[in-house]
Amino acid sequence: MVVATLIGIVSSSIESIMLSLRKGKTIVVEKNHIIILGWNDQIFSIIRELQLANENQNGICVVVMADEDPELMQDEVENRVDITSLDMVYRSGNVLDIDDLKKLSLQDARSVIILTGLKDRDSQALKIALAINKLTPTSNFEFKSDFSVVVAMEKEENIQLLREVSRNTITAFNTHLLQSRILAQCSRQTGLSVVYNELLDFEGDEIYFYKLEKRNKYGSLIGKKFQDVLLSLNDATLIGVFSGDDCVIQPDNDYIIKTGDELILVQPDDFDPQLLDSKTPLHFYEETVSVSEKTIDSKRNILLVNWNEDTHLILRDLKEYLAPGSSVDIALSSDKLSNIDEVAIKKQLNIVRDFIVEDDFTQDFFRKVALDKYNSLVLLSDNIIPDINMSNLSDAKSMITLLQIRLVLKELNKNNIPVVSQIQNPKNKDLMDTKNSYTDVIISNKLIGNYTCMLAENPRLQKVFNEILQPDGSEFYIRDIEDYILPDSAINFYTLVKSGVKRNDLILGYKIESEESEENHGIYINPKKSKEIK
Repeated sequence: MVVATLIGIVSSSIESIMLSLRKGKTIVVEKNHIIILGWNDQIFSIIRELQLANENQNGICVVVMADEDPELMQDEVENRVDITSLDMVYRSGNVLDIDDLKKLSLQDARSVIILTGLKDRDSQALKIALAINKLTPTSNFEFKSDFSVVVAMEKEENIQLLREVSRNTITAFNTHLLQSRILAQCSRQTGLSVVYNELLDFEGDEIYFYKLEKRNKYGSLIGKKFQDVLLSLNDATLIGVFSGDDCVIQPDNDYIIKTGDELILVQPDDFDPQLLDSKTPLHFYEETVSVSEKTIDSKRNILLVNWNEDTHLILRDLKEYLAPGSSVDIALSSDKLSNIDEVAIKKQLNIVRDFIVEDDFTQDFFRKVALDKYNSLVLLSDNIIPDINMSNLSDAKSMITLLQIRLVLKELNKNNIPVVSQIQNPKNKDLMDTKNSYTDVIISNKLIGNYTCMLAENPRLQKVFNEILQPDGSEFYIRDIEDYILPDSAINFYTLVKSGVKRNDLILGYKIESEESEENHGIYINPKKSKEIK
């Protein structure tokens, strides 16, 4: 009886401990880990990107805490993300509860990512940040100096408020501004979505910072002109400089690199960039260079199909980007038109020419609209909500509309008119036949998730993208090769970059026409300067 009682006590204790582990109530004992607070559809993109960002480091721990069952969260993540290099830990708890937050070893964490629900998202973010504040700092609960909190929010005034009340390094960004600015830029030229997707994920080339020090071989770059450093790097493209706390994208070619400056590079990974051998310099095919005057953008006519909460911001950016005389027509349903002030929008945004009311986007409707009179088409999602069920409903409607547009363009023999489509769920991208060379797809939930992950890895990237994405900064363009070199010339990429210097342009890559039907639209980002091309 005594032995049986002891066995029963031990068995019961073990069962109790295992039940506690399954419920996700135990204390996290990790260090230098990444914490995700909350649960929405963007978490899968974030975890996927965190894995790519840390694939050369084993044992990086990601802790997820939400008011969900830990086993359910684990199953959801493993079904949608192939976890190979991350140690995933799931905890069930209230992200506003101080006692639950204490279990996550916040003081030893690298960064915290806040994910909010479907309603009152900014209020949720503020409450979570204030809850973290309560743990910062006390005599026995000190945070690391580089500890940061990353959160996506919806209103600029709430972002400012969050920065005021937080005691930590808050990296907050406006989800609507991010999406609208990228959509506005991509609607000008087909293929730009490939560039942004490349730079906003950790697969392929990304943006890194490299600090120059005198004591190594890169110290020789200190004191050189910006254009000379640009032409000295073989496997990286220099796009700007961090000087102190100032981010300067595309400084003057004669800008002198100073001690303490950090180079802003586009490169495959965060390794030391490869310097070209100064003793055997690359050949400069000077006879092929044919630099023209600065390109003057011609006026464009754009059709915007559908209306959502970001449309007004997209129109505001298009007003800045488009050449004088350009116009935008908007096709939308009657119920959406009833919620906006048509007269005020036309007066405030003088590029808006006409509102076309239609409750059913059929082929007949697009035939009547005469799609061939537009330079590009932009198909907007019904809503921007990180919920898988609502996202799939919205995407289904977008896919049907896109198919109708393609059929009409095919009838008109105008398949070369660019179409920019906005969808929510990354899984629906493959269903939209994105190998069409004139179709750009912007995946909203993935875009926000990737950007969140970028800032969690390096908060200073926000300054870089703020410069690139605002209309009065330096932005990406796709230009005709004849503006730089003679076509059909066999050259190296070094020659192309050097010809760009003569026009005060930074050439980041090139597009091969014969490969436009490929998934990457034939676009190559940051090839080696030594690469031979034609």
